Amino acid sequence: MGRQTTIYDHYKFLTKEELDRLNLTNLIGTNVLRAYMHGFFINYKLYKKTFPKFLYQMKLIKSIYKPNEKGYC
Repeated sequence: MGRQTTIYDHYKFLTKEELDRLNLTNLIGTNVLRAYMHGFFINYKLYKKTFPKFLYQMKLIKSIYKPNEKGYC
């Protein structure tokens, strides 16, 4: 018996807070996001393109504000 596919197999579910963190709230109301219950579905390929940029930005911010030996930023 083969794996049954659903309409949302190629989508990633994100909450509003996750969209905020990924800076994707401007896509709300477009056909790129599909509203569902307490969040949205986004095409998985688009999510995979966006997420590495987000991780890079977070690492950059952490390295800039990393405390030195005296505890200062």
